[in-house]
Amino acid sequence: MKYVAIIICHIVGVLLFLWLGFSLNEKISIDYAGVITVFSIALGIYSVVLNILYQRSQRVHLFISRILLKFRRTHTFWLPHFHFDLEQPDTKKLFYDLWTLLSSNRFGNAVKKEETFNTLIISIDNLFLISLRVTDSSLVVSFDQKLLVPTHLYNDYRQRLSRLAEEIRNTVNPTTAKYSVIVSFKEGEKNPYYGFFVNRVPAELVQNFQVVFRLSSCSDCRVEANIDQVDIEGDNLTDTFEGLNQILALRALPSGGPK
Repeated sequence: MKYVAIIICHIVGVLLFLWLGFSLNEKISIDYAGVITVFSIALGIYSVVLNILYQRSQRVHLFISRILLKFRRTHTFWLPHFHFDLEQPDTKKLFYDLWTLLSSNRFGNAVKKEETFNTLIISIDNLFLISLRVTDSSLVVSFDQKLLVPTHLYNDYRQRLSRLAEEIRNTVNPTTAKYSVIVSFKEGEKNPYYGFFVNRVPAELVQNFQVVFRLSSCSDCRVEANIDQVDIEGDNLTDTFEGLNQILALRALPSGGPK
C-alpha cells in the first residue's frame, strides 16, 4: 500500500509538470518547447535530489534497495544454528526424546542418518539435514548444509524453522537458549546492508567490512553483517525470527539509543 501511494504521488507530480509545460507553450512559439524545457529542468533537479537522498538518507537508501530487490532477488541461502544450555544432560534420553519429536511427522518425513554417543543426524524431507550434538552442558543444533530458500517461500521457511526451534526448546527445557540464522546471497551479490553503511566509499578500496548492531534499543536481537552475509542472533526466539523477517525485507534500521 505504501508503494502504491508513492507511485501515485510520482504520477501526480509528472502530470503537474506536463500541465506546466503545455501552459508555457502558449507563450513560446516553438511547438512543445515549454514541455521540453520544464521536463529537462525537472528531471535534472529530480535526479540530483534523489541521488543526494540515496547517499545521505538511511530510509531512502533502503527504500530504493527494497524496490530493486523485488526485481533482482530470486533466493537467499540460510544456515540456522540453535544452542541450548542444559544441566547435566542425559544424552541417551535426550536423543530418544528428540527422535520421538522429529519422527512424529509434524515437521515432515524424518530419517535417522547417523547416531554416535554424542551426535544424532536426522534428515527431514531430504531438505533439512539436522545435526544434534550433546556436550557436558549443552545441546547444539546445526544444519549440515545451507538451505536454498526461494523469495516467495521466505515466510514458510521462517515459520517452519521457528516452530522447529520452539519444539526442540520445549522438549529439552534448557536453562538458556541462543538462536542464530546466517543469511548469505548468490555468488557476486553483496549484502544489501553493505551499500547502506559504506555507499560513499569506492568498493575497490574497502578491504574488509563488518558491522554489528541491535534491531532496536529494547531488543536483544543482534545483527552482524559483512560483505556477503548477515548473521541474526538472539536469546529470544520471537525476536530472532522477527529480526530475520526484517533483514530479508531490508526494514531493519540501526537507529535509536538507550533511553
